[in-house]
Amino acid sequence: PTTTLVLHGGSGDPPDEIKAAIAAGIANVHISTDIRAAYVKALRESLQKDEYAPYRIMKPVIEEMKKVIAFYIDLFGSAGKI
Repeated sequence: PTTTLVLHGGSGDPPDEIKAAIAAGIANVHISTDIRAAYVKALRESLQKDEYAPYRIMKPVIEEMKKVIAFYIDLFGSAGKI
């Protein structure tokens, strides 16, 4: 049987430490807080604008989340694997 090692609380950890953890056998890194922080920050900024259309409010929010997710996909060495 195999055991999957998980790093809970990966948000905010330095990239070099995450890479070292992956090299040591970590197979799952939880980074939800970083994604949610990007969501909230971008949503607050978007809501400051004089806009009422949800698709216009949410577009920059989604783009910010995509940036964070793309960063981690690259950091984890997962690009092109899914």
